[in-house]
Amino acid sequence: MQSDNEESPSNCCQADPQHTEVEGLDGPFGDTGNPGSAPAALPTLNNTMTTHVNPLYAMLGVQPIRSDLAALFNELPENKRLSPILATLVAVLSRLEGITRMDVDHGLTPSSLLSHSEQVCMFKYSIHVKNLIWKCEKQFLAKEDVEAYAEDNQENSLFHMVMAEICIQPAPFLCKEFPPKFISQDHATVAHVHTEVRLILKQVRHKARNVLLIGIVEGNKPKLPKIPYIVELSRLMCRHLVAGQAAMSNVEVDAKVGPHLQICFAYLQLETLVNHLLSNSILQFFAVGPD
Repeated sequence: MQSDNEESPSNCCQADPQHTEVEGLDGPFGDTGNPGSAPAALPTLNNTMTTHVNPLYAMLGVQPIRSDLAALFNELPENKRLSPILATLVAVLSRLEGITRMDVDHGLTPSSLLSHSEQVCMFKYSIHVKNLIWKCEKQFLAKEDVEAYAEDNQENSLFHMVMAEICIQPAPFLCKEFPPKFISQDHATVAHVHTEVRLILKQVRHKARNVLLIGIVEGNKPKLPKIPYIVELSRLMCRHLVAGQAAMSNVEVDAKVGPHLQICFAYLQLETLVNHLLSNSILQFFAVGPD
């Protein structure tokens, strides 16, 4: 005997006509379990739905579907919607296969599928290249025959010396560690290398600035040290710039630093001091390239 509180099986299975639940993952294309039932109409893409789904688009990093395409898709009968979805998936998979597959016969690699300008823009220099540029710039900054610290069109400018040193590196190294077509002096590639050289040169300049302003600007020491005289300044700069000089005695360093290089270091100290005191001044040592 059935109690009043118990519902008959027919009542339990009867759907409330005023309330329709939308399943999340079951039957994304409608209820296919009951052939006799009418397909549920998908809601149209209105502004409210678009607003609600925008955070999901942002999290997935994809562009929202255009409203005209969404409207056209919603106008299709449900049994016609699967074909464009499958066609889109096949096209995406085919494109991914073409990008990730290395075609040995034609010499295609993932990078070769990009345009030359895209390859150059996306190129990242290895730590070996950056160390090479850094070492060259510090070494040439301590050369007596440097004619210009900023102007690129002089043969013995600091920038020109560094570029000349890069260009004499072995061809396999240049092909592997530099952007495509650097050996052939492609304009876009060379400009990209110039930008990297100038960037590291500015870093070298700022490191040298800390040495040149000893005794003038407070550093990390509790007491401001005395301003070094020209011989002591030359020793500090030489040990900072030239590898292997830190362990050398003062006599050994002085033998490597001639009077002309001492004058160069004194000039750099003067320019650095002027630039420090006059923030609007643009001096040669600091104008190593466009900011």
